[in-house]
Amino acid sequence: MEVQIMNELVNKHDLETALQQEIASGGGFGRLLKFDANTSKYTIDKNEVPLGRKFIVHIPQYARGWVLFRDKRPVEYKIHKITEGKPPDREELDSAIADSDDDGWVYQRYLPLEDYDTSELITFVSKSTGAKIALENLIQAYMMGRHRGGLPIISSAISNFRTREYGWKSRPDFKLIGWTSENSTAPEIDPEEGPPPPADGDPGYDLLNLSR
Repeated sequence: MEVQIMNELVNKHDLETALQQEIASGGGFGRLLKFDANTSKYTIDKNEVPLGRKFIVHIPQYARGWVLFRDKRPVEYKIHKITEGKPPDREELDSAIADSDDDGWVYQRYLPLEDYDTSELITFVSKSTGAKIALENLIQAYMMGRHRGGLPIISSAISNFRTREYGWKSRPDFKLIGWTSENSTAPEIDPEEGPPPPADGDPGYDLLNLSR
């Protein structure tokens, strides 16, 4: 896929504006991609998504924060993109039933994706520990390879992790398989040594710290 075509698609969809408008209006994030650890399946609109589906990841639009649910429906968002810094702490959120055991606030993560073949915009969403692991791994892979230029291309997969209460559980996994563009002038990186240290003021290396 040509870089010029990709740039036109990104500009056309204007993902950042769309997400901000949806948050402001109290709506959703378009079609949602979810992972069920009990069935080890990805779904969109309750329809199973086959493994190996390829997506372009809009890493700069990754967002996380709090969503207030009432009757199983989201009614308020306190979501920040990774470029906007940390979302508010739980103690900063107002709630009409703040003294109850279940006040309705849920911490969720949103990863905007673009279908590699159709250009459809989809958002992966999850509140699970398994998804947190998958997203942190993806961000680390992005940090290691961002010298290539462009956006990461992933393939949906499944992995597992150990829990204290339930033993091994399945989790989503995003296999990095390529980039939307390759920078042929980028320096080679030894996989054992990793990338060189960041320059002063380089915001990219603060990415993981902002997600915690």
